[in-house]
Amino acid sequence: MFGDLNSITMGAMMYEGDGGAGGGSGDGGGDGGGDGNKGDSAPAYMAQLSDDLKTSEALSKHKDISSLARGYLDFVGKSESAVYVPGEGATADDIKAYQRKIGVPEKSDGYVFAIPSGMPADSGFDGDFVKGFASLAHDAGIPKASAELFFNSYIEQVKEGIVANVAEDKKALDAKIVLQKESVTKLEADWKGDAKANVERAHRAFEALGGEDEAKEIMERFTDPDTKAKLGDNPTILRLFFKLAEMIEDDRIIPGQFGVNGPKRPTGPRHV
Repeated sequence: MFGDLNSITMGAMMYEGDGGAGGGSGDGGGDGGGDGNKGDSAPAYMAQLSDDLKTSEALSKHKDISSLARGYLDFVGKSESAVYVPGEGATADDIKAYQRKIGVPEKSDGYVFAIPSGMPADSGFDGDFVKGFASLAHDAGIPKASAELFFNSYIEQVKEGIVANVAEDKKALDAKIVLQKESVTKLEADWKGDAKANVERAHRAFEALGGEDEAKEIMERFTDPDTKAKLGDNPTILRLFFKLAEMIEDDRIIPGQFGVNGPKRPTGPRHV
């Protein structure tokens, strides 16, 4: 705080600015007439000031000590709430004080971020994402209001995009399932009463290429990731290996395995 009248006066000048309007220009007088504040005498308190302050036009606006004191108090009040941007060489405490002034939380958990309802659970935007974003915002010194505005706007846009993609994926999956069912229905219609036997022949042709155990494992384990249909039940695969079975049977490449009188692998019925 300022300790004497000169110091208080300097504070008031910093608030008012030394370029304030002076007194009126005297309207009477000859060559030595008034210029500026000469029409009125300087306030009496200015006589107590140092020489460099006695001629201040800004101070002459304060007609008494009370007016000067009010100017000083205004200056003190504004200076206490002012935000001073740390410059080069600022200390960690200076920077921290500045961040508190502009609204940066003391800790990262001071931000209030929330994932909007309707966000798909497997989107990756969860509690861990929120914590990471808050930590990044805090390290960057982003004010609370600014960070929350950015996050909420960003996450809503992301949600809209993800929800739209999920809807498109579901639409594509539904179409794929319908196509799968139509393919099965057409295969059964084409093979009619021979469907069960033809499926068995197609499976045996597949086994002839890789061995019974290996073929069975492949047909059971490999599934369409979308429709969950097993490879051994895929209509396109069944048609392909049924044709292969016919070729093998015609050429008798593997005697005794595919002929009408050849032994059949014992197995339960398979459905297309």
